[in-house]
Amino acid sequence: TNAFTGDETGDPYSGAGTGALESVPNAASLDSIKGLPAGDYTWDEGDGVVVDRSVTDELRYLMREFNHNYSQDTKAVFAVVRVDGVTPTKDGQIAVCSIPSGEFVFGEGIGESFKVEQTLYGGCANDEETNLLRAGGVYVLPLTNWQNTDTWRIYGDLDVLFEVDDTGLLHSHSRFSALNKYDGAETAVLYEDIAYLYERPVLTSRFAEYVSRGYYIDTAGAEIALIGPNGSWYEEDAPNFTAKLGEDGTITPANGAHNVFIPLAGMTTNEMNAAIAEIKEFVF
Repeated sequence: TNAFTGDETGDPYSGAGTGALESVPNAASLDSIKGLPAGDYTWDEGDGVVVDRSVTDELRYLMREFNHNYSQDTKAVFAVVRVDGVTPTKDGQIAVCSIPSGEFVFGEGIGESFKVEQTLYGGCANDEETNLLRAGGVYVLPLTNWQNTDTWRIYGDLDVLFEVDDTGLLHSHSRFSALNKYDGAETAVLYEDIAYLYERPVLTSRFAEYVSRGYYIDTAGAEIALIGPNGSWYEEDAPNFTAKLGEDGTITPANGAHNVFIPLAGMTTNEMNAAIAEIKEFVF
């Protein structure tokens, strides 16, 4: 059963509209992809880490980088990854990774073999347990690559590191309930939820995040704005929170790489309202 739709028909994508997936890969074949024995420990201890990284406390936030419209220089994928080997560095390690199956890659720009750079974090001595990938391990990772660098990074890795153990079950290593609910589940459960969100990029966007915080739409003539529950934003933030309505009623975001309306560009106001209703139904 898909965790978001409750669909038990075997098709969690029914009614998904025009998403990025051309077909539904066979999630059942994930059963053969297994890693190393893993425990249900968490990488963060709280003490501010949870607050600092609260932006990645849900799966939809881990997937926000897939909205390439506001991050043109960033490549992003969410993939099932096998670690073939690691090379220690002064501050962490470089992991050489591969993709067990091309079916389970969401996004573009990653090859069959690639490198993931990781940094130690925590105490001053850098001798504490950390979230470094293990050689021979299998993980389900959100990966980003800024401006075509030689290595990828794990998006939000201080809070979550989905690991597949030697029986094919998941360990989130996260304190967040929206992520550690996958602990002990088969990898296909997480995979199908990733696919559901990948088909619905508005749900993973900053627009959806603000709506879930209580922001609302305000219309003034040919301009619309996303307004916070306690009032407006600073004037210098206008390029991020405003959009124009064209003569045909479609939305054109104001200039700005981080404009929250970018995922809604080209929609009518009725389509925007439907998207807002979907966000609220999903979140609440």
